[in-house]
Amino acid sequence: MIGKSFTLSISDSGALCRRRRVLLLIDQCEAIRPPKKRKLILSNMNLSAAEIPIAEIISGRLRDSLVKLSLSGNRLIRIPDGLNKSHFSSLRSLDLSQCGLQGVLPGGSWNMPKLRRLNLSHNQLAEFLDESILEGMPELQDLDMYGNGIYEINISRGKYDGEERKLLSKLESLNLSYNNLHYLCPDSITQLESLRSLKVTNNVLKEIPAQVCEMNLVELDVSANPLVQPPIETCERGIESMRRYYACLRSEISTPYDYDEERIHSVVGRKKASLLESKIPVPPPQKIRINTTLKVIVVGMASAGKTSIIKKLIGGKTAEITSPEERTIGVKTYQWDPTSCVNEEDRQKIDTKIQVEEDILQTKGDVDDADVNVKFSVWDFAGQQEYHATHELFFSPRALYILVWDMGVKNEATFPKPDSVSDSDSESEEECISNDEKRRAEGKLKEDIDEKVQFWVNCIQSSAPGAAILPVASFNDKFEDGDNTLDINTAKRRCELMRDRLINNEKRRMDDIIQRLEDCKRNHLADSH
Repeated sequence: MIGKSFTLSISDSGALCRRRRVLLLIDQCEAIRPPKKRKLILSNMNLSAAEIPIAEIISGRLRDSLVKLSLSGNRLIRIPDGLNKSHFSSLRSLDLSQCGLQGVLPGGSWNMPKLRRLNLSHNQLAEFLDESILEGMPELQDLDMYGNGIYEINISRGKYDGEERKLLSKLESLNLSYNNLHYLCPDSITQLESLRSLKVTNNVLKEIPAQVCEMNLVELDVSANPLVQPPIETCERGIESMRRYYACLRSEISTPYDYDEERIHSVVGRKKASLLESKIPVPPPQKIRINTTLKVIVVGMASAGKTSIIKKLIGGKTAEITSPEERTIGVKTYQWDPTSCVNEEDRQKIDTKIQVEEDILQTKGDVDDADVNVKFSVWDFAGQQEYHATHELFFSPRALYILVWDMGVKNEATFPKPDSVSDSDSESEEECISNDEKRRAEGKLKEDIDEKVQFWVNCIQSSAPGAAILPVASFNDKFEDGDNTLDINTAKRRCELMRDRLINNEKRRMDDIIQRLEDCKRNHLADSH
């Protein structure tokens, strides 16, 4: 009978244990005496929203003395009952990070008049905080919403104690990195007059408005966005560079123009209409100038044939092969115009005309020199190891990378060696090679690919993620028909092995990233890295 009366399910016993721990922590926090600050830390306890005793917290001594409340790392999914309807007169810090909060935070009578820091990072919130929430936090200085799904920031005026005032008027730091922001509305952002730090990394922003750059910001982090204006290179140099960019745009406009709002919408775009408010003159549509030069970066190990390929590419069949004594030192550049450097027969095989998209012609007006051909700025990088560290300084995302590999010709270990000569004169050298020897040679060839090809792929991707890489096999003349061991089929097999090796390495890399993300989510860690 005794055993039956005290029998609990595993889930009930776990909930009871968590309940006791929470009440114990509340009692310990209430026992703290001034001048020490009362901080209630209920982090990483696997609590649900229903297991957070808001009523007990505000009914005792903590009502008017609790300084910090941390619920991070729990499986809340929603705001605990009463949190948005209770009065926390002394609360200065609220941590709801990594709690699985979804959708939109509910409004209500949020009443935290002294709250200075709110952490909502690593959740699944889809919208920015509602006005009813912000009105109850007039002293908020630090708002962290890193790693959510927010797509828009909309801040308007609110009321506090019956008076109309700007919301978040004292906010100094705003972190909205790793969200889904498409646009920064100047009307909302510029209301944050006290803002000093704005972080919006890893969103889908294409433009940072001039009004945002001209705010009294100390830090503006916009990295890892598909930025068009200001150009991404300008943004990477920091906020001062972005301010100079817009200042140069203004200085170039010397003729006063009429402020035609319809023309602004059609020529500059919907977002540029905000320029009306800043009284920046908008010039009439101008002809588009097309960048006709493509940067081509040629990389590979020493003596792989990079310079010879470039010379053959530019000079055609009559170009001389580079001798070993003429190796490249550092970096050498070539300017190549295919239309003027090849004979008439080869010119007909090359189509270098730049196609201008129809939507650009329709929205942007006339194009200056629309019928143009692409030219190439070819950068030849030395392959010696002492230069590898400096090469990445010249890598850029808007370039084509040609990666030259010698197909393992310079590595004798990649070729299988025949066994002792057979007694049969009719037996070919290929038939004298054992399967073990073939596997050994193939293993050495894979190592050669990793050292000479995968190495450069990793270097390029680390400096210019997503860059276009074109692998090119050299020393094809070493694989000539008629040789029993080195024929054209051997060259093809080596190229296929390189292709498969690169694909498998990339697949393993992606699988590893996905697995690490799953581990982070499973352990309630950051799920946005």
